Amino acid sequence: MNLPAGYAARPSRAGDIDGALAILHARDLLEVGRPDATAGWIEDAWRSPRVDVATDTRVVEAPDGSLAAYADVTRVDDPAYVTSWAPVHPAHRGLGVGTALLGWIEGRASTLPARALHQHVEGGDVAGRDLLERAGFRVVRTHLHMVRDLDEGAPATPAGDAPVAIRPMHEGDERAVHHVMRVAFAEHFALTVEPFDVWWGEWSADPLFDPDLFLLAEYAAAGIVGVACDFEDARVGWVGDLGVLPAWRGRGIATALLAASFDAFRGRGLATARLNVDAENETGAADLYRSVGMREHRRFLVFEKALGAAG
Repeated sequence: MNLPAGYAARPSRAGDIDGALAILHARDLLEVGRPDATAGWIEDAWRSPRVDVATDTRVVEAPDGSLAAYADVTRVDDPAYVTSWAPVHPAHRGLGVGTALLGWIEGRASTLPARALHQHVEGGDVAGRDLLERAGFRVVRTHLHMVRDLDEGAPATPAGDAPVAIRPMHEGDERAVHHVMRVAFAEHFALTVEPFDVWWGEWSADPLFDPDLFLLAEYAAAGIVGVACDFEDARVGWVGDLGVLPAWRGRGIATALLAASFDAFRGRGLATARLNVDAENETGAADLYRSVGMREHRRFLVFEKALGAAG
C-alpha cells in the first residue's frame, strides 16, 4: 500500500475499536455537528461472517501511533456485489491516505467472486466523492439515515387501518419471519436475503438481537404478512429490516408496524428512533417513513465500479 511516509497499514484487531470510533466521531462533527456513530457500527462489520479480519480489513496508523483511517471489504447478501467503507480522519485528509486505501480495496475486491464493488461515502465528503469519480466509480444509489423523536411533543403516528394483530416474535416463528423477509426484499437493489440457516444464524448470534423487538403483523386467515426486525443500540431504537408481503401492501400494515415499533421503544424509555433506507427503494419506503414523522438526518452515497474495469 503506497502510504505517506511515517504511515503504516495492518489488519484490524479488537483493540482498534476505540480508535476507529474516534475517526467516525471526527467525521460526524463535520457532517452533523456532534458524535453520531457507535462502536456497534464497527463491531457489526468486523465480526460479520462475511468479513475475514485478516484479509478484509485494514487500519492505517499515523506517525504518532493513532489511527488515521480504516477500511473493510464485505461480501453482501447479493453475491454479485461486494461493499466497502473507508473513513479517513479529517486531520489526515489530503495526504494520499484515502487513495492508498482505495487501491487496497479494489485489489482485495478483485479477488472475490463478484461483478461490482460498492463504496459508501458520506454525502458531505466532497473529497471522497471526487476521489471515487476520478477512479472510475459512479453514484448508483443514495441511502438516507432517518430519525424521529419519540417524546410527547413528537407528532402522533397513525396506526394503520389493516385488520392485523401486531405481536412480538415467539419461538417457532423464525421460518415464517424469514419467508416474509425473502419475499418482501426480492425486488430490492443489491439485496438477496440469505437462506434460512445463514440468515437466522447471523441474527441469533448478534448481541443486539432481542425477539421482543421483532414485531410481526399477523392476519388470522393468512398468518404472518409483515415483519419489523427492530433492535436497541446505545439507547436508540432502530427499525432494522421492515417488510410486508407484496399482496398485503397498501393496507397500512407497514404503518401499523412502525407505530408498534415506536411504542415498543417508548416502553423502554428510549427518546429516539432511527433507520436507514434506500432513497430509491422500489416500494417507496422513504415516503412512508416521512409520513410517520421521520426526517432525513444525513445521507450516504453508494458508488459502483465494475470489478476488473480499467481506471
